[in-house]
Amino acid sequence: AVARIEQGARFCVAPVATAHPFGSTVNGFGEASSDLDVLIAVDEEELCYYMSYINWHQWEQRTHELMDQELPLQLPEMPRPAGIDQKAAMSCAIRQLAEFLPELGFKVVRYLPQARKPLVTLEDSTGQLECDLSINNRLPLCNTELLSAYSSLDWRVRPLVLLVKAWAKKFCICGATDGNLSSYSWTIMVIYFLQLTEILPSLQSLATSERVVSELDYWGWKRDFESSFLPAEEYLAGVKAGTIEARKGEASHTYSIGDLFYSFFHFFSETYKWGEEVISIRDPTRWEATGWWKLYGKLHPEPLIHVEDPI
Repeated sequence: AVARIEQGARFCVAPVATAHPFGSTVNGFGEASSDLDVLIAVDEEELCYYMSYINWHQWEQRTHELMDQELPLQLPEMPRPAGIDQKAAMSCAIRQLAEFLPELGFKVVRYLPQARKPLVTLEDSTGQLECDLSINNRLPLCNTELLSAYSSLDWRVRPLVLLVKAWAKKFCICGATDGNLSSYSWTIMVIYFLQLTEILPSLQSLATSERVVSELDYWGWKRDFESSFLPAEEYLAGVKAGTIEARKGEASHTYSIGDLFYSFFHFFSETYKWGEEVISIRDPTRWEATGWWKLYGKLHPEPLIHVEDPI
């Protein structure tokens, strides 16, 4: 499916477009029923260049239709892109993909070209696999790399995450579209809990180099996001060599999956400070939510749970 999506993107978006899977299907916490998330990556200047041409071509077609003139369409040489910004280019690219990918065996399920992050949801007619497709949404790729690193640090991480998510789905409290915590949030909560039990470190706090990703924030402003973290293999090598101190829980391996499953619920029901504490795997020091956290989002009568996106 990813190869066919990349083929379509190179045909209808830009010849240099590449497709990259991300999310639970590749971060180590996926299930058989997990949807596929795919990012189409294109250099921003090239995306604006090609999409400005497409946008101009579509505008000319609409103009001819309105004028009701049956004239042969004479296209000039591709102009230098003008009058189209990054967000408009992303929306145009999503429209192109929604129109073309059905020819490669996909069915359009949902189409949101004007969303904050333009998106199209596809269903693969050959395998009934559902896929969310976005353009240049690079932060989820960084999050996927980070979560994949955590999943490889300790054998208990992945089964505990899957067990907690299975429980949440059993009781219908998993799924952001229904107003519940997302599967991603439940994963962050488990990793945070394992950091507090000293089984997992904070790989971001151990980063030895800086890596910055420029991306649009929630309000549509472009800014830099710090995405650096210590790779799992470097952390494990450092622990083995004695240059990085092993976490107590990691060194002992005394906690079973059952122990951790029970302790996870005990922590969030008895110890976690609802409405005050921020769940942060970037800085797992149980810091208190500021006014910004308490004002952000919708008002609720009950204390909130604050889950920080690590990047």
